[in-house]
Parts: sequence; C-alpha cells; structure tokens
Amino acid sequence: MKIFLSVILAALMIGCANEFSDNADYLTEAPESYDDLMLQGWTAFENEDYDAAITAFSVAAERNATLPGVYLGLGWANIRALNLEEGRIYLGSASAFAFLDSVNSETITRDVKAGLAGIALAEHNYEDAVSYVDEVLAEDASYVFTYDSGVDADALKRIRMLSSFYLGEYTAAFNEVMDKGLSLPNVLHEMPAGGDVTAFAVADSGTTVGSEELKSAWLKVSAPGHSLSLGDYVVLTGLTDGGDASLTDLVGKITSGAGFAVQHVVDTDSFLLTSLSNAEKALVTSLSATGSEFHEGTGLVAETTDADLVGRIDVNIYAGRQLIAVNTVAQPGGSGSNYEITEINAGNTQFQVFGNPVFTAGHRVSVDYYYTDNFGEFLSNLVDMVNNI
Repeated sequence: MKIFLSVILAALMIGCANEFSDNADYLTEAPESYDDLMLQGWTAFENEDYDAAITAFSVAAERNATLPGVYLGLGWANIRALNLEEGRIYLGSASAFAFLDSVNSETITRDVKAGLAGIALAEHNYEDAVSYVDEVLAEDASYVFTYDSGVDADALKRIRMLSSFYLGEYTAAFNEVMDKGLSLPNVLHEMPAGGDVTAFAVADSGTTVGSEELKSAWLKVSAPGHSLSLGDYVVLTGLTDGGDASLTDLVGKITSGAGFAVQHVVDTDSFLLTSLSNAEKALVTSLSATGSEFHEGTGLVAETTDADLVGRIDVNIYAGRQLIAVNTVAQPGGSGSNYEITEINAGNTQFQVFGNPVFTAGHRVSVDYYYTDNFGEFLSNLVDMVNNI
C-alpha cells in the first residue's frame, strides 16, 4: 500500500512539473497586487469586456475585501453585463465601505447613486431613478463618471427625463428638453410684457373699429409696441386722479389687479379696454397718464382651494390654452416672482402657487408659461424627443 501511494504522489508531482515546465519563474513571481487587479478590471470595463472586468475585480476583492473601489467596479461591471441584482448588491457594499476611502468617498458615493439610477430606470422604478439623479446632480451639477465619460450629467438628466415622462410628470420631462436647448412643435411661449401709457381717451359711440361700429363709450389706451391680441388682459398702473375727488372710484377700478379684457386691438399702438357709462366718460378726461404703465396680465386668480392653506392660490390661464409648464408668476409690473409654483395641471388651464401677499379671486397676475392647443400631439412629440435624445 505504501508503495502504491508513493507512485501516485510521484506521478502527481511529475504532472505538476510538466504543467509548469515552460514557466520556470512561476514559483518565484510575486502574486498580482490589488492595484494591478483593479487596473485590469477598469481597463476591461472601458474595453467593454465586462466578464473579464468581473473576474479581475473578484480576485482584487480576495486581496482586500474592505476597500469600496472593488465593489464599485463589481457593481458597474455587473450592471453592464445586465446582472442588475448583483450590481445593486455590490453597489450597496461600495456605499457601505465608502467611508474607508476618505479621499474618494464622496466621488464613490455619487458613482454608486448614478449606477443605482440606471438600475431603477431599467426596472421601471421611476421615482427612485429621479431621486438618485437629483441627489447626484445636487452634489455635482457637472458630474462625470471617472471610468466612462458617457455617464455624465446629461446622461443622468436623460434618465430623469424618461422617468418623469413615464411617471406622467410631463412638465418635468418638458423642462428637461428645454434645459437641453431643444424645442417641440406646436408649443407656444407666453410672456408678460408692458410699457408706458402715453395717452388715453374715450372713443365716442359711432367710432368704427375695423368693420364694427362701437355702440357705447370705450376706454382707449395709447400703448406703443403692445403685443396684445383680442381677448388678452391688461392692467393699468400709475394713473393719477386729475383733481376731481369723484374720480377716485374710477381710478381704483382701472388700476386694480383685476384689469380688463382687451375688447378690440385698434393697431400696434392702441387698444380698447371696456365700455364706460356717460358719467364715467365725462370724468375720464381728468385722469393723468403721466408715468403710468400697462402690463399684460396673463393669469386670472381663482378661489383659494383650502382656507387652511393661507397663501396657496389657484391661477387660470386663458381658456383654450392647454398648459405645459410655468416659469414665473408675479404681480403685474413686479420685478420678479415672489411665488413658488407648487402644482401644474398639465393639459388643462390651471396651476397652483404659494406665496404672499395672497392674491384675491379675480386678480390679474403676470405669468410666463408654455402651452399648446393640442396636448395629445404634444405628448406624442415629447415621447419621440425623449426616446431619441
């Protein structure tokens, strides 16, 4: 028996000697280091050889199982190999061990979240995808993944764009398109405008505007360069009482936030606002337009939806316009928006803002917004744009 075992051991040794006979330095070479294996892994990753990358990173993990970089490599390589669950697990380990690499911990954490955003999109977890993208870009608006420059801020925004669309958050998806400087057909931009009122008068009954003869006294405003169309709204500000105390109520009426609908556009320098009574007509000539302005209000405040939410206000745009996005809301002639846009009812005419001072119902406000007259066509164009950027 001892002789038989000796023969087997001798044979195995000879076999081993023959196997490695062409590499006499094998037993004297140092094993590959962690750093060498990590370099091999990322080189394979960049060359799209993800199986080789996984192998290299796995061996590197045997050298040092506590450094986060190896798990980052395993996570991303598995994502690219479409092993999403393994990718998620390894990225979780990279996140857990990130603090052990004090120099690169923040970068590793962002790279982990970028990878998780891609996994979430692939698995249709759109809310998670948006959340991960938001976190990465909040920390680094110019984010670029070290080992693949194609994974950058623009790529993450595309993930957010796609996710927003499939969540039905069409305004957010549209804003991503606009952020890229792109445009969609059949999308119109309405911006509030204004200018100085140089003069105004009351047009007498019998005055002809186009083919229509006016039947009553109308307030005619001279406003060079206005961009109003028939049916738009205007708010006059800065008008002063010419000295007759009885004009106070009239001045208050035509300078209030409620404003007037433009009944007729006479030409590029004047428009007609509303009819006046004979008594008002007689008083209007005492009003002074010095230093006054017109502001083209584009939103009408509706009733506050909840009395307990002080400052939360519903605003409507013109009927027939289907809302896409709202940029700003302000008092007519205001220097800017003091109001947070909290909800947009895309495809309809209403949105909600929060801020102070609280507008009263019927108040006219200046709104910068995008709209369409065919929301179905807009969605079709949007999804084509989102999928082909």
